[in-house]
Amino acid sequence: MSESHEENDLLEIKEEKETEEENERTEPKSRFPVMLLLLMSLLFIPIFNFFSYLPALPNVHNYFSTNWNIAMLTVSLYQIVIGFSPLIIGPSSDFFGRRKVIITCSFCYLLLSLLCLLSTDIKLFIIGRVIQGFFICGEISVIYASVSEILPPEKVGLGLSALSFSITCTILISPTIGGSLVNSFTWKGLFISYLILGSYSIIISFFFYKETNKTKRKYELKKLVSSWLYPLKFYFKKRICIIIIIEGFSVGLINFQIVIVPLIVDKYYHYSETVMGLSLIPNGLGGLIGAFFCGPLIDYFYKKYNTVGSRLIVGFVGIIGFGITFFFFGFSLLRSFYGFLVCELILNFFIIFIINATVSFLFDIYPSKTSSLYAIIILTESIFSMITSQLSISALDAPFKWFIIGSLIQLLIISPASFIILKKNWGKKREEQEEQDENELLNLTNIDDGITNENKNNNNEDEDEIKKNKEIVEN
Repeated sequence: MSESHEENDLLEIKEEKETEEENERTEPKSRFPVMLLLLMSLLFIPIFNFFSYLPALPNVHNYFSTNWNIAMLTVSLYQIVIGFSPLIIGPSSDFFGRRKVIITCSFCYLLLSLLCLLSTDIKLFIIGRVIQGFFICGEISVIYASVSEILPPEKVGLGLSALSFSITCTILISPTIGGSLVNSFTWKGLFISYLILGSYSIIISFFFYKETNKTKRKYELKKLVSSWLYPLKFYFKKRICIIIIIEGFSVGLINFQIVIVPLIVDKYYHYSETVMGLSLIPNGLGGLIGAFFCGPLIDYFYKKYNTVGSRLIVGFVGIIGFGITFFFFGFSLLRSFYGFLVCELILNFFIIFIINATVSFLFDIYPSKTSSLYAIIILTESIFSMITSQLSISALDAPFKWFIIGSLIQLLIISPASFIILKKNWGKKREEQEEQDENELLNLTNIDDGITNENKNNNNEDEDEIKKNKEIVEN
């Protein structure tokens, strides 16, 4: 009788285990839209953390009595860690779980915000600001990864659109809020708001965020480090490298425009920090309009021509329009306050065309490597953004000259390179593309497959253990 009871207990344990695994796959999907709204609110924090700080640059420069090159490091170094953080934070959440990583990042963000607030030395402030950006911006990759886990496949597009909406709205309001806080309380008022947001992130992620990736993997350092390095291999793929550099350079130019606007408003127009924030609103508005038109256009050309290269039509048009508008932006910068605001809106309209066309093209080539591609795209963007942030200081004395240089490079070098990529991939369909890149995919270390196999092996080991326990009971 006891043997029968023990056997039933083992069977119940196995059934409970299977039920738990099933719940791990289905429970998150049942939390739409509450979970998605939670992710949108968490995504607000890293975007706000960057754009709200820009109007504070002149105030930080004056408070610490430092030169502009040093003060600008709070932006340029911040941007470079944005590129590296997805390489570390994203794969780490695959190993340790999304919830643990978000809670850890939020806690570190809170402590580093406090460090910045209490800083009396510019070096300590820069260190705190840069590491703060590493942790909070690393959450972006975790948030995007969570969307595909909380929603069924037919609603993932809706989830990504919701995140894009959250980002655009945050860009719209962040500079104005940041400028108002700095105008009323200096830059310290801004960092008090970061403390509040950090506390909110900890509370939400600890009490309300449900784990979407309940991993049972062994924490092997070797595999974890390999997953960090894996995306870098895309730099050795000529076609991928060129298209990523094209997109990254364009993002670097838009960053040049975003960073230089509050500096110009302060130096030449002598407006307050509140107006500096208001002057950045066209960035978000232009991106919002661009996102509205860009997606349908990319889908239209893809459906019409049914080739991977057709996605780049929108990107090529965006590059041409961006290069022309970049010239007129510099031309109007010191001549008409409202003129450069209009050009600012148009620039951000076209940059969305370039970004979305490039990302959709690359995701079409490597549909199973989207997370790694996303990480390498962000890394490339951050490298160019860091460079252009530092150049913006040199451009303050003669900004029009720098905008001429940027527009010429965009029109005479970036545009022809983009057209060559478009032409070479024009007639290729997705199936043909996948066959062509099959060898490349095999040559790249497939971390995801290795992780999947490890999970299967762990499940098999658990089943073997149950069988052994059953045999022991029977004997």
